[in-house]
Amino acid sequence: MIPKIVHLCWLSGDPYPDLIRQCVDSWSRHLPDYEIRLWDAASIGDDFPQWVSEATSVRKYAFAADFIRLYALYNLGGIYLDADVQIVGSLNSFLTAQSFMGRETGGDLEPAVIGAVPGQPWIKSCLDYYVDRPFLLADGKMDTKPLPVIVGETLESAYGLDLTARSEIVRYDEIGLTLYPDDFFSPKNRFSGKVNLSSNTVAIHHFDGQWVEKGTAFYLKNTIHAGLLRTFGSDRYISIRDKIRKLK
Repeated sequence: MIPKIVHLCWLSGDPYPDLIRQCVDSWSRHLPDYEIRLWDAASIGDDFPQWVSEATSVRKYAFAADFIRLYALYNLGGIYLDADVQIVGSLNSFLTAQSFMGRETGGDLEPAVIGAVPGQPWIKSCLDYYVDRPFLLADGKMDTKPLPVIVGETLESAYGLDLTARSEIVRYDEIGLTLYPDDFFSPKNRFSGKVNLSSNTVAIHHFDGQWVEKGTAFYLKNTIHAGLLRTFGSDRYISIRDKIRKLK
């Protein structure tokens, strides 16, 4: 069983903005018997890789949180929630899995909500990405590969999983991972802002995105995707996106 621990990472020490406060408050309302474990700057241990200290030194807290969530789940187990995730229902039914994660609109992996028992090997494989890896590169740039990409590449290369987007629950019994469609944890489209709730919805990731700086490659990519979605609609957007990815 996944233990009833919710992991929250908040490294800046700043007061919670209104949206974050509302989201975190929703956890206590819907998960009253869960321990909420805060990971702040004081939680960064000597055994953490240089990636974490370098990311926090330049206030790129979201990237430090990518490692910390995996570290927390591998060592303690529980459920990690991004601070901008609103809980609207019980998570108890997911605790029987060895590990679980959801997708966002369009089918991409979405580790804003991720749960696991301690010691999951695939999570250790994702943690290995950060070993001896600098966040601040020699050319002055930063290694800003986002966690969904790291997780996806690890699951495909190390375990041979087919992560093709699907609209149903997919269980990868060989590694103890269950993937849920977007309506469970991420019914909000991060490009359009539209929320498509269903009877399955227990969480809403609001994509606060304070870590995304204007002018960065990730910001420009999001802007392009949002434009494609507005122009072509959801189904054609997904088709175009997938065709572009196959060209890479």
